[in-house]
Amino acid sequence: MSEKPPMLQRWRASKRRQAARRNLRTLLNVYCPNLLREFEDAIQERLKWTRKHRKHINRWLSSCSDVESTQLLEDMAATHARLVQVREDLHHFLVTHYPLGGPGTA
Repeated sequence: MSEKPPMLQRWRASKRRQAARRNLRTLLNVYCPNLLREFEDAIQERLKWTRKHRKHINRWLSSCSDVESTQLLEDMAATHARLVQVREDLHHFLVTHYPLGGPGTA
């Protein structure tokens, strides 16, 4: 007769990943709430920009003026740069405070 594995071992991989993200979010909220807020804000800005322009992107690419296309590209680059910066800040924080290996693993 075999018993069922413990509940934690029966979780699907997706549920385990969700739990890990929640745990990381909780840790970040405790230890660096400003960084977590910046990360979430950067994601929301990019999402907002993407949703705002999704329907019009093909039309703009074929018929927009140089000024409009320049502004579009600048906005796109700005939201991307913010995401990259926050990702680098988050990486630096995690590597500095929670190293997972020996020297040179960062």
